[in-house]
Amino acid sequence: MDGLSDDSPFISVIFVADWIDRGGFWLLVLPFALFWYHVTHRRSDLVIIVICLAWNLRCSIIPLCYELARSRLALGSVALTATVSIGLQLFGYIWKWRHIDEPQSGTPSAYLIPCRVTHSREHPKKHAFSYSYLTVGISVGYRGNVNGMISVDDPDVSTSWLSKIWRARSWFRVDAADYLERGNNKLGLRAKLDKYLISQDANPADYPHAFLVTVPKFLGYQFSPVSFWYLYSSDRTLSAVVVEMNNTFGERRPYLVLRDTTDDATRITSNEVSQLTPVWLNGTWKKDFHMSPFNSRNGSYSLLARDPFEGNMEGFRGIDIALNLVSSKGQPKLDVRLYSEGKALEASQMGPLEQAKFVLT
Repeated sequence: MDGLSDDSPFISVIFVADWIDRGGFWLLVLPFALFWYHVTHRRSDLVIIVICLAWNLRCSIIPLCYELARSRLALGSVALTATVSIGLQLFGYIWKWRHIDEPQSGTPSAYLIPCRVTHSREHPKKHAFSYSYLTVGISVGYRGNVNGMISVDDPDVSTSWLSKIWRARSWFRVDAADYLERGNNKLGLRAKLDKYLISQDANPADYPHAFLVTVPKFLGYQFSPVSFWYLYSSDRTLSAVVVEMNNTFGERRPYLVLRDTTDDATRITSNEVSQLTPVWLNGTWKKDFHMSPFNSRNGSYSLLARDPFEGNMEGFRGIDIALNLVSSKGQPKLDVRLYSEGKALEASQMGPLEQAKFVLT
């Protein structure tokens, strides 16, 4: 750098050129290589790039690290590399996922439903709190990937948990393995639901339509304390709800709650209810499942759930569910409410920018 003073405007340019010549260029190439592999899944390309990188830096990697540690450009270089890598990975997700598996004709689509949970304990000491809670709503029986946002029983996924994260085809997943009876996961959600209904002496043909509201997997992780299966009659009228509870011990317990009417406890016709009036389902059942270490198995639950659709399973209006626990002596112990907070998003209608905004926020 003979002939250049310390205050020369070209000093930074020369530092960058020298850094690239010493091998820093590969710190910018590597994110592009990862992006290419993520899109094409061609491992041979990634192996070749890594070999070339190692060969190029075989004699200079240690001095390079030392120089970068001393250089004023080190922090900026690392920040630039991280930003480019994250940006390209996000772009790769959106590019690869820009396909839509259309929902089955006549069934509701998949929804991302921002909710809030309120939790009020009445006994032995009063205490209350609330928190935000993301759920998804899907049509039971549908299998596929909806716009790269929600996948349901998608078979095109590796069994390795690391591969599920690295090579995932959607941000959120719903798998039959996580619901109802253990085993027989290849049956899918609809077949497992039918099998459960038969075990409860209910005829699956009475409930040909079903809509599941649950907490999905995100990057391979999921904990869903309770899921709700809304069951509809052939004329798409809410007739029952399956409340599926999960505890922290990995146990599951579904409860079938029928909609009670004076004429028929398992099915009512849509003519009996105005399409503009919300349909509510309520029921009570005995508790026999160890849900929390702070409560015994004694007592009973009561449920009050509103139909999430305006009528005929069209026009999604949101979630509103109240679940109450009463002791064996009839004393209220716990009140939990799950309700929509903001507008639900139909996954199939989300564009790339809306997807990125939703995931990042």
